[in-house]
Amino acid sequence: MVSSYETDLQVTAERALAAARATWGPDWSPTRVAVAPGRIEILGNHVDYNGGPVLAAAVDRATVVLSDDADELAVLFADFPGEGQVAIDPSEQALTPASPGSPTASDFVLGAIARSHAKGRDIRTGRAVVATSVPIGSGMSSSAAFCVALSLVLNQDPPDGAELVYDAQAAENWTGVPCGTMDQAASVFGQVIRYEGPEGTTSIAPDLGDYCFVVVGSRVERTLGTSSYPERVRECAEAVALLERHWNRPIGNLASVSLADLEALEIGALPAPLDARARHVATEIERVNAGEAAMGNRDWTAFGELMNASGASSAGDYAISHPQVEALVAVMKSVPGVVGARMMGGGRAVPRLRSCSVMRWTRYVARSRSSFRTSARMRRSCRFRSRPAPGCSLRKRSRSWFSSRDRSRRGSRAVLPQDSGRCSRAGFALHVANSTESARMCDP
Repeated sequence: MVSSYETDLQVTAERALAAARATWGPDWSPTRVAVAPGRIEILGNHVDYNGGPVLAAAVDRATVVLSDDADELAVLFADFPGEGQVAIDPSEQALTPASPGSPTASDFVLGAIARSHAKGRDIRTGRAVVATSVPIGSGMSSSAAFCVALSLVLNQDPPDGAELVYDAQAAENWTGVPCGTMDQAASVFGQVIRYEGPEGTTSIAPDLGDYCFVVVGSRVERTLGTSSYPERVRECAEAVALLERHWNRPIGNLASVSLADLEALEIGALPAPLDARARHVATEIERVNAGEAAMGNRDWTAFGELMNASGASSAGDYAISHPQVEALVAVMKSVPGVVGARMMGGGRAVPRLRSCSVMRWTRYVARSRSSFRTSARMRRSCRFRSRPAPGCSLRKRSRSWFSSRDRSRRGSRAVLPQDSGRCSRAGFALHVANSTESARMCDP
């Protein structure tokens, strides 16, 4: 039986292929297929760039880049509203982003090329088309998946492992987005990971049994560049500088500061809101360690409680949620069988900025479906199930991906609507559900 991940890849690749042939003619055919999954962050919200560990998972929704071997370099964007086709001179060294901090799709392409130039690599030409089933602006790292896939397909000698993680990060940083490397590491290494830097990423891959992730959209917009991410990076750096001056010693990052260290500080040594930001990092690292143990023991009740605490700290001490997102969390917690719910991503609790995502972790029971549908917001939300997926890959064209959709779906169920990659107005929620019953819930 074809897995939901392979089904999703096929649907996404077919959408890309149709766009390419509509643009470059019916005879256009790819010779390379780069695939990079999105990710969900399970525990460890905003501690990666503070030097702390994160539990994250690659999801079975991915960005797919198809490319031929033409002498020109052109990229067509199939799933990016307002973006068409961009032609690029691969030898051009003086590249600049069109929209620094709020990058366009073409900015990420230029960022990947700029990274290759900086590393002295040869650019591989071709007419490439990009399609994605990772919902854009959802807090599921669509931009990281995009940059990983681009780094694979645009380099004559594609990087791998930690080097690929750093390349994808550099491409995104070049556009003006100060991201870390956790999102890219999840996309590169796949499955469930404990992230402690690109070189320190290890796979946990717990046995989920009949559990799966279910993602639910809040319909609150966000982008990484315009969320509170850059502001929190700045605040954490400021907190580190103040603590180093106070203690008269280097600490490097907030992950080096324990909760006991913070509680021992004199009042006013770390002013608000920096004290709250540091407290979130310290307590979230404790939750990551406890969560890894709970996951290993398959103690989902304990894990759900940690998820709840993480969401409360993210919304309170770190102030990165949104009233609508928190309302959705409350709805989720009211559903029978839900053992934990939290937001996910990098938004902020002010309407003018785009939201992060919300996620929940539950063992789905049959009556959950009707409970979800009692909420108007839940009825309007974009939702789908997901399970941990393999990491990125660069493949030769697989004929099975481009066969008749009806024939390829025989014996399997397509779990993704064709236009789901365009769900750009969604923040998302996640829970763990019984695989069979959650499929029913995700049906229209």
